[in-house]
Amino acid sequence: MPEAHADADFDDAFIDLSDSFARVELVRSIWCEVLRVREIGDDVAFLDAGGNSLLLAALAEKLSSASGRKLKTRDVLRAQTVKGQAELLAPHAPGAD
Repeated sequence: MPEAHADADFDDAFIDLSDSFARVELVRSIWCEVLRVREIGDDVAFLDAGGNSLLLAALAEKLSSASGRKLKTRDVLRAQTVKGQAELLAPHAPGAD
């Protein structure tokens, strides 16, 4: 079962990447950290939420670190939303280990 190491918001716990709710929560928490906001909708595009190219690169790095998957910035940009990016972390996603 795939697991991911989460940042401090998740108390250094491991996240079950087969759980779609856990993936969304992980991505949402990283977005809030990167964008420096308290909450964010699951269907808002990253750039519409105040993101920019530098923050997008930071987001891709943090998602990669937390999930143990190497995500490319362009793939994170294409996914656009919290829900879309959570799907990048799914075990069935292209490039999944």
